[in-house]
Amino acid sequence: MYYVDAANKKLYIGSDPAGKTVESTAKESAFTVLNNGSNTVIRGLGITHYADNAISIRRPNITLENNTLTWNGLNGVLLTNTDAVLRGNILSYNGRQGVAGVRADRMLLENNVVSYNNIENFAKHWGSAGIKTIWTDGLVWRGNLVENNNSIGMWIDESTTNSTVVNNVIRNNDGNGISMEISHKAIIASNVIYGNAPAGIIVLNSSSARIYNNTLARNHANLLIKETPRNNTKLAEIAEGITWITRNTVVKNNILWGSSGPTYFAPSCELKEQSKQMIPVTNYNAYYRPAVAEPVNFVTWGLGGSQCSQGFRTLASFVSATGLESNGLEVTNSTDPFFVSAETNDYRLKLGSPAIGRGEALPADIAHAIGVLSGRVVDLGALQSQVFIAN
Repeated sequence: MYYVDAANKKLYIGSDPAGKTVESTAKESAFTVLNNGSNTVIRGLGITHYADNAISIRRPNITLENNTLTWNGLNGVLLTNTDAVLRGNILSYNGRQGVAGVRADRMLLENNVVSYNNIENFAKHWGSAGIKTIWTDGLVWRGNLVENNNSIGMWIDESTTNSTVVNNVIRNNDGNGISMEISHKAIIASNVIYGNAPAGIIVLNSSSARIYNNTLARNHANLLIKETPRNNTKLAEIAEGITWITRNTVVKNNILWGSSGPTYFAPSCELKEQSKQMIPVTNYNAYYRPAVAEPVNFVTWGLGGSQCSQGFRTLASFVSATGLESNGLEVTNSTDPFFVSAETNDYRLKLGSPAIGRGEALPADIAHAIGVLSGRVVDLGALQSQVFIAN
């Protein structure tokens, strides 16, 4: 409890502050861009210790570039309008989220550092994230470093559609690296995702996710795909394909390297359906573990009915049971053949790596999103030219 005596410029607090740090602020936000603020550029500023958002954007076509937005009570940036560009910013140590988007169509987040957010411990399953958006069409998140957030790293949520999440490094978040939840139509490609829990990538009640050429390493589960009875009831959204039903997931050219839990986890026990209904296409992926029991199962999959969570200890047994992953690669070896140095988080492919040249040629739109040529055989895993960022 507290009381502000504005006339006498005093702040009274209801408990003894001895031995503690007490901070207060008189301002909610540094900038709120509204009314005739379109085409505003905010560049090169340091903004810290505001009560709510460092910057609130309520008009279209706003650019934030090379700013440092830290230690604000809620969010570094709140976007509630279209065509915002965030490039080269540092968004760290904010109370809930680094970037929050609501109906922020065509938002572009490029080459930002988003780290150590949710210092106020908002609920990780609901309100906190490094980056989160809802009801948004056409977002592009690329080339960002998203790390050490006390939350999910990147969160595509509630009826967001046409998302592109590429060429990011997403590591050591206390939540999923990338969450796609009750949403529709996304390219998630060429990201390096490691050290996140519970999953590197999760697709939950979402349709038409295309997951290509990601490097997934040392997440509790590298890839988690799930369906629950939670379905959309909004007829206009359903007509656009936003059903909140996990369908048409495509998983190709990824490296799933080591995990403390199941590497590829896609059971179907809540609805007793075959996982193949959720994921009709999965192929050309590589699976690595250092020993047979680390983890025991490469893939956990639903075959329908009571066989809703079947573990497959070898890739060959999974292929035999499902007809999927016929071009997949399984490696169990105490010596990692894939990366320059996974021990130091250098996930570039080493000379002679079995991932070199083993991937399927990319569709044109995915190749364009990543920034490579289409129609050519590619390596497995992230196709970024630089995927090693020192800790």
